[in-house]
Amino acid sequence: MRQITSKRLIAFIIVVLVTTFWVVSSQAQPQAKVSGEQDKLSQQFHKARENFLKKDFKDAAAEIRKGEAFVKQEAEQATGEAKQALSASAQELDKLADEVQKRTVSSVKELERAFARAHYALARHYRLKASESWAKKAISEAGQDLKAAAVHLENGLAWAGHRLEGEGVAAVKEAKQMGEKMEKGAGWVASEVSKGINTIRKGIDEASHKLSLSMSSTHSPVQISKSAGGPVDLSTAIKQVAKQSIPAVVAIEVTESREVENPLLPFSSDPNFRRFFGIPKMPRKFKQELKGLGSGMIIDAQGHILTNNHVAGGATKIDVVLSSGERYPAIVVGTDPKTDLAVVKISAKESLPYLTFADSDEVEVGEWVLAIGAPRALEKTVTQGIISAKHRAGITDPNSYQDFLQTDAAINPGNSGGPLLNLYGEVIGVNAAIATESGGFEGIGFTIPSNMAVYIARTLIAHGKVERGWLGVTIGNLTPELAKRVHADGNKGALIVDVVKGGPAEKAGMKKDDVVIAYQGKEVADSSVLRNNVAETPMGQEAKLIILRGGKKQELTVKIGSLEEATKILAASMKERLGAEVRIPTPREVEKYGLNANQGVVITWLDSKGPLKEAGFEVGDMILAIDNQPVEGMDSFVNIVSSLKPKEKISVLALDHRTGNTGAVSVTIG
Repeated sequence: MRQITSKRLIAFIIVVLVTTFWVVSSQAQPQAKVSGEQDKLSQQFHKARENFLKKDFKDAAAEIRKGEAFVKQEAEQATGEAKQALSASAQELDKLADEVQKRTVSSVKELERAFARAHYALARHYRLKASESWAKKAISEAGQDLKAAAVHLENGLAWAGHRLEGEGVAAVKEAKQMGEKMEKGAGWVASEVSKGINTIRKGIDEASHKLSLSMSSTHSPVQISKSAGGPVDLSTAIKQVAKQSIPAVVAIEVTESREVENPLLPFSSDPNFRRFFGIPKMPRKFKQELKGLGSGMIIDAQGHILTNNHVAGGATKIDVVLSSGERYPAIVVGTDPKTDLAVVKISAKESLPYLTFADSDEVEVGEWVLAIGAPRALEKTVTQGIISAKHRAGITDPNSYQDFLQTDAAINPGNSGGPLLNLYGEVIGVNAAIATESGGFEGIGFTIPSNMAVYIARTLIAHGKVERGWLGVTIGNLTPELAKRVHADGNKGALIVDVVKGGPAEKAGMKKDDVVIAYQGKEVADSSVLRNNVAETPMGQEAKLIILRGGKKQELTVKIGSLEEATKILAASMKERLGAEVRIPTPREVEKYGLNANQGVVITWLDSKGPLKEAGFEVGDMILAIDNQPVEGMDSFVNIVSSLKPKEKISVLALDHRTGNTGAVSVTIG
């Protein structure tokens, strides 16, 4: 679901205010939309909650279904992303009603979160309707829809657990009043315009930010935006964005302890070497302390800071330096290596400034952007450039959940984790990597899109880890030759290379050589888009896919699984692909072989005719990496192996359990 955009709402209101100052409509056609249908929906949701608490589950489910019917009706009238959001909300309410009736819902919080998302989808829908009405000069209708948007924003905040206070109350009240004036075709004087703009800007920004971080079950950016006021003045915009944003950008100093191979180890067993140089018996590895510097951005007033996993992930000590020079120790809230994102937290004495986020899906190639960070330890450095390209995948890890924006704004070591901002001061990405041969910036930088970053940040704050949906397929991109073979028109879509037996996709009827061209109503450009969309879908939720099979379109409904389910199912498929069963190493084995915690898997069984046995593996040997991808526990192993294609030749970094030596072994997948 895409979130209602506070600044877009502001932008629309500004246009309405200024234009209506000159244009007065006499076509006042009051309807009962806000006071009738909207209040009725709220009453249904409140009745559902009351009945649930009374354990009257049948009546609670009935009230939820009434709300679902209203949301579904609005979805039929909506278009684009608003339609998708409303349809998804209706499906969620339908599922919730079933679960309530079956008494499988354990907490009233599940109801409240679903109600919050429904109101929020409706708020965005009515905001878009208001914009469309205004474009048609239907001022009265636009006013009604603007009031509806304000009402649903207010209700969404309430169900999400936030009370409107101060400027938030004033902002929503102001939006309602303006909607009423628009219904009547009234005009305003310049002072009222100015006052209204300032109040709404402050209040709705804060309210929208609070709501987005609290709703951890949905994928929506903290703040979708398109500021008002016409073309941006480049002579002042960069200066204004830098001034406003620098206080919320931090430098992160990390200390990392790691184990490194003893360079003298190969000689330690040589008696002559030990005799002449007096070298005592030495450990296989020794600890080394490293210090590094990165950047980060404050994302709420409570001190949560978003940065890269490669900045904070392996740190044993983290210090955050604010733009004011104040220094605070930080703790790691959660990390996600697959997207290279992490959240750390500081406890400051006062409320902290924070950045808001734009919708990265709306970023366009050629758009001006700014990067802020601490490159080469030079804090508060600002650089500018443009968006060079979108949807860059496979930059650092072909099997990770990457979907980079590419920019030519200068990014250097130390910028990692810092924000890439648009000219309205909103984050559109988290700077993460550069393509370079010199070690410095060469005009090609990569940033993690804000939509992905916000989803990961909220999930880490709520749960400390990221749980991803699982489809149970191996996917690839279409080439002209493959497209011709599977009768696909063009090369857009994700090709199903293999289907896991017993997985969600197989249960839904998906087959090898199907081409997924749409997921939940959105076009699937390639395999990385499908991988990311599935990963961000809650486990247990049904997803609608449009596939091409033999050149003909079909629609399938798949119930998304979890990686925990994947681990169990794929444990059996390991026998087919690798002819082996594995487990995680014991603490004793970790110490014996000088490994890091959660490194590698141990082979416990081998098929005498399987790929690993034929390659020379024995029970007790360890798999440390596959095609240069580190195996970091069972989930990591399952993820890597499930992405391998049948008959594919891979390089396995193995540890011999007899000698402790490591080496690369070539294996052909079964």
